[in-house]
Amino acid sequence: MKSSMKRIITKFKSVPVGLGLFLAILFVAFPVDYTDEIAEAKAQIEALEAQLGEKTQTKIQLGEQYTPQYEAIERESQQIAQQITTLTSEKTALAAKIKTKNETLAAEKANNPYANNTLIAIDACNTSGNRTALAKVDIGYGEREYYAYTNEHAQLVRVDAKTIQLQSTTEDLTTKGRYCHDEAKVSGTESSTLDEGHVIADSLGGTSNAYNITPQNSTINRSGAQADMEETMRTALKGNGTVSDFVATITYPDTTTQIPSHYKYEMVINGTPKTFEFENIVVDETPVVEQTPVVEAQPEAPTTPQVQKEYFQNCTELKAVYPSGVDASHPAYQKKMDRDGDGYACES
Repeated sequence: MKSSMKRIITKFKSVPVGLGLFLAILFVAFPVDYTDEIAEAKAQIEALEAQLGEKTQTKIQLGEQYTPQYEAIERESQQIAQQITTLTSEKTALAAKIKTKNETLAAEKANNPYANNTLIAIDACNTSGNRTALAKVDIGYGEREYYAYTNEHAQLVRVDAKTIQLQSTTEDLTTKGRYCHDEAKVSGTESSTLDEGHVIADSLGGTSNAYNITPQNSTINRSGAQADMEETMRTALKGNGTVSDFVATITYPDTTTQIPSHYKYEMVINGTPKTFEFENIVVDETPVVEQTPVVEAQPEAPTTPQVQKEYFQNCTELKAVYPSGVDASHPAYQKKMDRDGDGYACES
């Protein structure tokens, strides 16, 4: 398996200053400071001006008589003056470089607050889930330059890339068509509902170490918003299009977890700015114990006392007991015995 660790190339540029004098300028990404070079140029200018002053005094002492000695001093004076002019021009150019680079750095810092993070190298297939705080890591496989940044809590908060490149079949791949046999075990990925989700997909040239992996809802990662975004990018690139100016911003609910709560992806696809933004849905796996609801006993409704009916075959039997008959509220009252319907049965 080929490692994605990049070779660090240090570039030097020499600036000629005339007549064997020069300033060596070391170009580094961050920070840029030409203070020493400018101070050296200033010191050289002052030394040359002192020499020129001495030459001038000698010419005065010679009384400006055009003798061979005077002419030699005159030529030397002109050479020194030219050196001073060259150094002054180079010192001015260095000051302009400082100004331009500092303006560029300020703009980058405003756009990316983690631009000054410490650059470190991590193997593409390192499965350790640990991250270093305030780090900057190239997570692009091979020669790709995709940069990931962590905050002071070692949370992965940003990934950016100038240009996204598809995975190539000519690269060193596993039998499953991936760069690595496994992904980093970032805290949280042990959940059955969270995948080891790539910020920049393997198919788009992203590595599988902890600086490109976050615990992501499995549905979002496999068939949801993340998967849809990756397919949009792949489709554009397979059609000979471009995906550029990629920036992923990852946020968390607090400073202790490595499980993001929100993703925001910004990029330019075929010249058109696109934004993909979605929440990371985290499923609570705590077992839910169903409890039988407690039903409070309801007070029984008062019951109406049942009245014992008295039954007589006819008025003769009833009148033997109640000679004057009975009204409708009496237990012995029967409607068939109330022939006139006046609510009184078997009256005399």
